[in-house]
Amino acid sequence: MEKEGDTISDKKKEIALKIRGTEAVKRYFGVQNERKDFAKIEHLLSPVVREKEEAMFKEVDEEMEAIQLIAGEMKPGWNKTFLQECADALGQQRRTESKGGHSHDGKPCHGHGPPTEEDHGHSHGNGAPEHGHSHDGKPCHGHGPPKPPQGVQGGPPQNPGEVGQISLAISVPQATHTAGQNPLDGDPNEVLTVQRMITTPDGKKPLGSPKAIPRKNLRELLQNMKATMKK
Repeated sequence: MEKEGDTISDKKKEIALKIRGTEAVKRYFGVQNERKDFAKIEHLLSPVVREKEEAMFKEVDEEMEAIQLIAGEMKPGWNKTFLQECADALGQQRRTESKGGHSHDGKPCHGHGPPTEEDHGHSHGNGAPEHGHSHDGKPCHGHGPPKPPQGVQGGPPQNPGEVGQISLAISVPQATHTAGQNPLDGDPNEVLTVQRMITTPDGKKPLGSPKAIPRKNLRELLQNMKATMKK
């Protein structure tokens, strides 16, 4: 829970530690002191050493951007409740990837992708007639959220029991996305668009603004979330 007098930095540190529980978060906050020392002696360092330090700082900042993306904007009462909802949504998404499809809200996606791949289609629809799409042109009867901005819109009302569920919609640039490709596979530096969604009585609605994040940061974060939930 939030405590009186907490600073924004303290809140972000608290929720980040709960999400990752890895050395990456400790590293970020430890590096802040190193960054202060670096500023004092930067003019004395060689260009090679200075460039190496700056690259390390940038990498750590990108890690924290990924953490804060999943954590969402800090709001009262979200420290535990929102975190658990987000963790549940991510965990369910990862578990369903090997069961016939890749929807982004944890529901089955019964597409018909290449027989040699586990990812049988990649649904971004939510029950509309097109039922999402696979990347080999065959039907994909999934129920994931729309893929902004190309996703299928509309569809029947959501099950009232799902109201409040948090999910993620991952958008991959069409020019670089090939048939049957998992959105987490590809150029680690390619920027993906991630939109948090919330289920309402009227269907799925965007929660906050879409975020741009490098594939390597998102992939690492999802892997760590999966590992954390197994403990």
